[in-house]
Amino acid sequence: MTSINEEGIASEVKEPKIFEKDFTVCTLMTNAGQYKRAIASFKKLGFNEKNTKFLYVDNTKEPQVEAFSGLNMMLSHANSTYVILCHQDIELVADSAENLLEKLKNLTVSSPNWAVVGNAGRRGRFAPRHISDLHGKNQFFGPLPAQVDSLDENFLVIRSESQVSFSNGLSGFHLYGTDICLQARLKGHTAHVIDFHLFHHSAGKIDKSFFSCVAKFEERYSQELGRQRIQTTAHELFLMPSLLEKIFWYPRRTLKWHKLKKYAANQHGAFKNT
Repeated sequence: MTSINEEGIASEVKEPKIFEKDFTVCTLMTNAGQYKRAIASFKKLGFNEKNTKFLYVDNTKEPQVEAFSGLNMMLSHANSTYVILCHQDIELVADSAENLLEKLKNLTVSSPNWAVVGNAGRRGRFAPRHISDLHGKNQFFGPLPAQVDSLDENFLVIRSESQVSFSNGLSGFHLYGTDICLQARLKGHTAHVIDFHLFHHSAGKIDKSFFSCVAKFEERYSQELGRQRIQTTAHELFLMPSLLEKIFWYPRRTLKWHKLKKYAANQHGAFKNT
């Protein structure tokens, strides 16, 4: 009797997918000069054509592809063990492809269910990180690795076999680092900050669209996760499934928003003439 394989009806799957490369580096690109600098720093530190593929979405033209759908699109095209999602304005300074592989393999031993890592994050008041940016050079707070509830978006690494992706019901360019951590949690995975030092040529950006994303994010996850507070690297989120809870927490959140808007206006020129 011939098998289904031999009859050509279907193909049997006997083992997990074999990935072609170690890494895929994915970026939303709006500035070609910054992006070229980032890619050059990756290649200088061992992310080469043998182990890495580079993908980007061209956002130099309108309409731009927003982060949630754009990064999901690149995730779907990746065929690598790990997918790096990074800002165009980062620059690797010391840690290499070999370093990153070693740290991810060690994390798999200590935390076998991990799905996503980054270089800065939050869990309550605990803010583990190792990063240099416009706020300061060589900022380190550990111990690392450390499990977190949210991650900064400048540098994220997704473990492909976890099949974690970004929410389809959200959009914009903010809070997707927190979203991917929550999506990992809902699938039984964990998120961590690891010691992977790089320079981020930015101080972060809080603009009017940020607060619109916050409102949509809180509404999306309040119904799914229930009442809780989630601290991101920029802002505290209040998940409130009931109207009574919203009334109770609203004054406190409004005060936090006012302080954050004032900071944004002073530091980044946001909210002027709005």
